[in-house]
Amino acid sequence: MALSDLFPWSSGDAGDRVDPAVEWRDRVDDLLLDGETVEGSLEFENGTAAVVTNRRLLAFEPDLEGANFERVDRPNVESVATGALSESGLVRRAVQWGLLGGVCVGAGLVVGIDAAVAGVDLPASGGAEQVGLGGLTGFVETTLDLLALLDDALVGFGVLFAAYAGVLALRYTQGRDRTLVIEVAGSEDVHLTRPAQATDARARLEGLLGFRPDPVDDGGSGEGTGGVTGESPADGPSPGEP
Repeated sequence: MALSDLFPWSSGDAGDRVDPAVEWRDRVDDLLLDGETVEGSLEFENGTAAVVTNRRLLAFEPDLEGANFERVDRPNVESVATGALSESGLVRRAVQWGLLGGVCVGAGLVVGIDAAVAGVDLPASGGAEQVGLGGLTGFVETTLDLLALLDDALVGFGVLFAAYAGVLALRYTQGRDRTLVIEVAGSEDVHLTRPAQATDARARLEGLLGFRPDPVDDGGSGEGTGGVTGESPADGPSPGEP
């Protein structure tokens, strides 16, 4: 058996390949458990889809990092919200570097080491040499000179640390993927790429999950506002039903 028979998306030109998440989205009936039926589905313009069955929520997400397919038992679905995903740990690292930079700048401006060092009186070099302390006095003078520069060094390093924190914050704000979040009790939330009409998509999904008194009427199967396609039991037989 050829590899292409097992994985049809692995053969052919790159432009002709079918994303496995998209292919399985179109074969959702093969993923259903015994006695499980589809109650409705939403398909977004980017290939993302959410399928609600009488037992679970099946999420297909080919664009974001992580698994292409997630399933959540409906009792564990708490709510639907809007959110965002970004590189892990960016906010924590930005805060840490920002605090470190602030501490360094504050210490350099407040402590005043250079003023304290300036008040240290050392014996004249001639008298120190007479008692055999010339080398020690020179070492102390060099050390005091370096300490006098410590204030400026702390301020300089603090500015660098704060600038790096700003770079991390910029990466966070510009690199976030805006998502539709399915909040899950006792597990990680499921993120779907947020469509253009996020409010409409959220309302439809909440209706399918029973979070609203009545599912949002999309006027039948078809393309909704912002590329959101909705299908409910009233639109016809669900995948997996005879």
